[in-house]
Amino acid sequence: MPAAPLRRCDFCNVSPNPFDSEAAATDMTKDGDYRRNAAETIELASRAASTGDKGHLLALAEKWLDLADRAHRLTRRFGATQRNHPLVDAKLGDRTDAQ
Repeated sequence: MPAAPLRRCDFCNVSPNPFDSEAAATDMTKDGDYRRNAAETIELASRAASTGDKGHLLALAEKWLDLADRAHRLTRRFGATQRNHPLVDAKLGDRTDAQ
């Protein structure tokens, strides 16, 4: 009996295939991820051998930061809806922490 093909999670749109570049592109949606990418790009620029490479990497880091700022503004404007993954809800039930 052949195995059923793997499919994306309906909740988070994550592919079970780690080599699926389309899935990797859709997972990055938070401004923190964009800022982390900017920091990594700046780190790469600091280790680049040529000034041309440094310039390109710093320009890329600036684009990451612009994207992070835009994502942050949109989140503030439209609000962030944070939900648990359905499997987490199924395991823990519908709980609210009263603190």
